[in-house]
Amino acid sequence: MKTSDKILLYTTVSFIGIFVVVDLLHLANYRRGKIMDFGAIERQDYEAHEEEGIHWLVLDGPMRANFYPADRLKVDIPRGPNGHFQVRRAGDTLIVSLEGVWARGAHDAYSSYDYPSVPVFFPALKGIKLINGFAVLDNSEGKKGVSAALELDSTQCWVGRYDMQGDTVARVEPWDTLSVKGVNCNFIVNRQAHVKVVEARLDAKSELSDRFSIIDTGHIQADSTTALHLRGRNLNKLRLDEVVHPIP
Repeated sequence: MKTSDKILLYTTVSFIGIFVVVDLLHLANYRRGKIMDFGAIERQDYEAHEEEGIHWLVLDGPMRANFYPADRLKVDIPRGPNGHFQVRRAGDTLIVSLEGVWARGAHDAYSSYDYPSVPVFFPALKGIKLINGFAVLDNSEGKKGVSAALELDSTQCWVGRYDMQGDTVARVEPWDTLSVKGVNCNFIVNRQAHVKVVEARLDAKSELSDRFSIIDTGHIQADSTTALHLRGRNLNKLRLDEVVHPIP
């Protein structure tokens, strides 16, 4: 077995072990008559970080971030042996970093990102930067007027909750404007997402796919290494331009 395969196998087995231990702990509490609701379970498994006055959010490291529109910013950091998380604030920027977990490439299969799960409840922010991670923007509750400005560095990002088991189509998830600046990223708009405007500047082996979603209008800038996977009904609504690199 190759070394890379061994690393993947050991990582997968370790995460399965963690989930089994967590489930056994919940079962033990149940048998002792300590029945916990979802909020109590969340508090036991995650440490919540809530901050006021944050305009920029940075997630740096191989974490699996699930973004949910909310009125206030809250980042739930998983407890237990999931690598070493650090949370710090620099002015109006909140930085969450993770060390000790192996990062995959941005163009791998969805199911291969067995990273520690980090739920993020986000209000309107000036920008969200993701580095070496995986993210899903989930608006399955159908909140109106939700936009996001993303900077993706070696990160795979899905818009629209994805069902890995059945790839079922949930009810339409509305999004207003999605602004994306990507370097070696993979940006995927899933089929249930309905986006009013997509603004993307993609560079350095980035990808963009629409997976039968609905995009009303948009502007995409791409360089010669960018791969665009667009369907006909969206292609004629988008303006495509080449990224112009500054002369050194």
